[in-house]
Amino acid sequence: MQKRIFFAVILLLFVSTAIFAGTTGKLAGKVKDEKGDPVPYANVVIMKGETIITGTQTKENGQYMIINIPPGVYDVKCSMMSNVRKLVSKEKKSPEFILISMKQPF
Repeated sequence: MQKRIFFAVILLLFVSTAIFAGTTGKLAGKVKDEKGDPVPYANVVIMKGETIITGTQTKENGQYMIINIPPGVYDVKCSMMSNVRKLVSKEKKSPEFILISMKQPF
């Protein structure tokens, strides 16, 4: 009996993981200046209309990654202090990994 309960619990864990896996997406990329050099500490924000959904800041090497993005249609904005913003529109209908690289001026 305990063996059946153990296997039922293990099966439930695998099924629940499979159900929830793939329900969100990722966005990653690298922000570069006009010379191709990385832009550290730029803000990358995911927006739906005028509402900020989530965001991050680039690392020293200009790379960024945002995880757990629900399926939907979003705008991606990149900005730095004293720089003009760059808007990149991306339609996201299903969970996936999206790579967007941006170059200044933005």
